[in-house]
Amino acid sequence: MKKLLILIFLSLFAGRAESADVPAATLWQQGNTAYQQKNYEASIAAYEALLRQQPHTAEVYFNLGNAFYRSNKVAEAVLQYERARFCNPSLQGVADNILLAQQRIPNALKSSEDIFFVRWWQLLSAGNKAGMWAFLGLAVFLALLGFILIANTRNKYRSFAPQVYLLGGFTLSILLLLAFTSAHNARSTDKAVVMNSAAVMVPEPGQTKGQIIIPQATVVHMGEARGQWVAVELPDSRSGWMSLSDITPVQNNGK
Repeated sequence: MKKLLILIFLSLFAGRAESADVPAATLWQQGNTAYQQKNYEASIAAYEALLRQQPHTAEVYFNLGNAFYRSNKVAEAVLQYERARFCNPSLQGVADNILLAQQRIPNALKSSEDIFFVRWWQLLSAGNKAGMWAFLGLAVFLALLGFILIANTRNKYRSFAPQVYLLGGFTLSILLLLAFTSAHNARSTDKAVVMNSAAVMVPEPGQTKGQIIIPQATVVHMGEARGQWVAVELPDSRSGWMSLSDITPVQNNGK
């Protein structure tokens, strides 16, 4: 038994070392070629090896999701699509593919529609907009600073200064808030995907009464964690607790 474990460990180590020696461009080509040839298992292996080298590449997650989707592994496909969207929210096709994959979830939970201003805030604070808001904030700050200098040298501008200060300060505050929120959203997400076909949500950790079966591939939002349990919010806005072993976080952290 001990020899068998050693052999398994050595084979896994050798496999990782071998994939690490293969150039990223080669793995990318291998994955694409295998996918085109409908050899989805080989395609998945190549993309996963590539992600071990480049763990935050949206296009690789997207292609990996496609390979899982073609292999009828819907939960794995949704997870990779969500990771692609987390890395690059504006990646073309990822939102459509998520919807397409979710249509294959048996007894899928209907999503509750957010209030319009919540949707606006989510759109404005997307992780890929941090640079834009930071640039606009810098522009407003420089313009405000320039006006202050002009107001101190030309008396005819002085009567307009209080209004401009208030408007400029308010605008700058909003832009900075958007920049910080977008930057935070670019670094972290609370989304997770249900990977266990027998996953349930319970009212309290460890409680079995009142449990609800959660369809595999459902995307949930994680909250407080207690041991092996985590608070979740479902797409239909219901909340409860799920076992950490039943879900996989979207945020990969390079692992």
